[in-house]
Amino acid sequence: MSLKFMLPASLCLVLIACGGGASSDSGITPTAPVPEKQSLTLSYDFSESDLGFTIDTADHDVDHELNGKIRSELTSLPSPYEYRQGIMFQWRNYSDDIKGFIKKKITGLKGDSLFNVNFNVELVTFMSDACVGIGGSPGQSVKVKAALLAQEPNKLIDGSGSSTMYRIDINDGQSGGDDVVVLGHIGLPIPCDDDFFANPVWEIKPLTNDESFVLTTNANGEAWVYLSIDSGFEGESTFYIASVELQIEQQ
Repeated sequence: MSLKFMLPASLCLVLIACGGGASSDSGITPTAPVPEKQSLTLSYDFSESDLGFTIDTADHDVDHELNGKIRSELTSLPSPYEYRQGIMFQWRNYSDDIKGFIKKKITGLKGDSLFNVNFNVELVTFMSDACVGIGGSPGQSVKVKAALLAQEPNKLIDGSGSSTMYRIDINDGQSGGDDVVVLGHIGLPIPCDDDFFANPVWEIKPLTNDESFVLTTNANGEAWVYLSIDSGFEGESTFYIASVELQIEQQ
């Protein structure tokens, strides 16, 4: 075979092997990229300001002679933490059901989505978990609860009972409820003795939830951070919220 006939044949083989310029269909459909799940941590340290949180109380009479002793505000922490501030709640629990709460709106979450939420809260307390009291323990009967809610928890006036009361329009009972998760109580593992009462020692108590709280966001991706401290002890109490942290993971 002469050289002039070999060149076109060789070129033809190369074009076939490389597909020439002709189109081909592998039959494979490219998969869409998996959207990244949202994950964020929100940290609120009240050492210098209230960071825009609403601070209030509920589950007590609208008008009562002891309302003047109810305090809910940002103030200096007791020694040995007097160099910083925290959110203080103080009262005489005449209703046997008073609660203090804080709330704050957040935005930027993915709308209509499920999230797991875990809380880390630092309280400042001196109360023993071994003490007993009227109506309940001054330590173990003062419950700390948290939530991240798609709708704002609003304070309202309820006149349906024998007295007109301030309430919160969510399921947030003294021992828990469908809308909150119980983190624990304000009691410390210390003896309830004469020295404890004479020389109270304030300590930071960390609290967290055992199981993740589940949030379904609204269409706008808004949510409300909510933390409440609910007392079943019919006496005087003082405690502080030093910080709150939320770890939010999309399911």
